[in-house]
Order: sequence, then C-alpha cells, then structure tokens
Amino acid sequence: MISNLALIIDDDEQERFAHKRVISRSGKFKNILCFSSGLEGLEFLATDDRAHVDVIFLDIKMPRMNGIEFIETATERFGNSFATVIALLQTTPLPVSYLERIRPCDCNTAKLDKPISNTDLDNIEAQLFNCDQ
Repeated sequence: MISNLALIIDDDEQERFAHKRVISRSGKFKNILCFSSGLEGLEFLATDDRAHVDVIFLDIKMPRMNGIEFIETATERFGNSFATVIALLQTTPLPVSYLERIRPCDCNTAKLDKPISNTDLDNIEAQLFNCDQ
C-alpha cells in the first residue's frame, strides 16, 4: 500500500532531512512535505485544496508550539480527524499527561523513538491499512 501524503514536522533541519530520507527510501509515501514548526504545519492544514493527510510524523519537543499543542490546536481548528495517523517522534519517553491531552483527537497515534526505522514505517503502514478497512 502506498499512502498519498505524509507530513514531517520537526524543528531540527538535520532530523527532517534524515526522516525524509528514510521515509522516501521506503517507497510507502507518494508525497512527503516537511515543515520546521507546528505553525507551518497548521498553515498547510488550513489550505482549501490540500490532499488528505495520511500520516504526520510529529516532533514532540519543539519551541513556540510543541507537538502536543499542535495536535490540540489542529483538533480545535480542523476537527478530530485532520490526519489518519500521527506518529509522535520522541527522544525520551512521553509523560502520561501528554498522552492524555491528545485523547480528543480521533487520529490513530503511534509513539516512535528517533531516528525513524523501516520497522516503524511498516507499523505505520499496518495502521493505515487497518484504518482503510
């Protein structure tokens, strides 16, 4: 299964490059767009003619707007299903309080340790496949 659109939202340029490289090489996504902040990601989601977002690979620890705040704002502005899957990129385990804050979002979530691996992408693909059925 090849997904149509994946977003990478990460404030670190090298991380974005590395994520995009692994994701591109997997062949699982036709289009991959990168954003350096949650605000840029929200601007993209607000465009009228955008394709449906299958997966958002989302850094949790970003300045100005962290990943959890991005999810809360996107849910408030665009509804509970603005993407099919949100992959939360973490360098350390997420506190339970963070996960409780994203419960109103209907998107499936996955917690991924950085850097992204091919196994992670296989698991994301399986989640997308299960959502389509």
